[in-house]
Amino acid sequence: MPLPSDKRAMERLAVVILAAGLGTRMKSTLPKVNHAVAGRPMLAYVQAVAQALKAERLITVLGPENQNLDCPGQVVIQESRKGTGHAVQLAKPLLADFDGWVLVLYGDSVLIQAASLRSMLDKEAASKADLVVTGFESINPAKYGRLVVEGDRLNRIVEFKDASEQERALNLCNGGLMALRAPFALNLLDQLSDENAAGEIYLTDMAALVNRAGGSCLVAICPEEELK
Repeated sequence: MPLPSDKRAMERLAVVILAAGLGTRMKSTLPKVNHAVAGRPMLAYVQAVAQALKAERLITVLGPENQNLDCPGQVVIQESRKGTGHAVQLAKPLLADFDGWVLVLYGDSVLIQAASLRSMLDKEAASKADLVVTGFESINPAKYGRLVVEGDRLNRIVEFKDASEQERALNLCNGGLMALRAPFALNLLDQLSDENAAGEIYLTDMAALVNRAGGSCLVAICPEEELK
């Protein structure tokens, strides 16, 4: 297993947008990210933020229903929806030669601001972390995943349905957005598995994998309203 490199390509950024979700909770056959908010599809807001960050590469993971959707950058089709980790695994071949940050966004995160993401990346740069995840503190954390930390270090991310009662009592919630250091952290993607309550490949399991491989994981606190 290669150890994290001290060489940091701070100027390089790739963005992967996960946008293969269905409109099930909206009781619609229209893909989730195609639904309009204030007159624009949800996906358009996230793509605009990615472009504002001046990402060197932009990859959008779409469901087969959206395979003809015109998107900036490159497109990957997630034929079978096996989870967020699976979606990023599909994008990985397009990043095989990339050395820098890979920022994973969600196509329905219409309120996220470029300034918050820049702050997240600055945290990664200053600490030389290999993985940074957004988090928020909530007085009503409900069924959000929880972030288990020790001091400044993120130990693991636990999905609510897999969390113990002690973990569910935590109020530091997973905001979902994640920055991975390539190639080190990105090369660990293939170790993700679907051995969990939902039978899905969770991107959230990356924190534990990076820690076990000798890497460093941190949390960047973002405004709660931008992450819901």
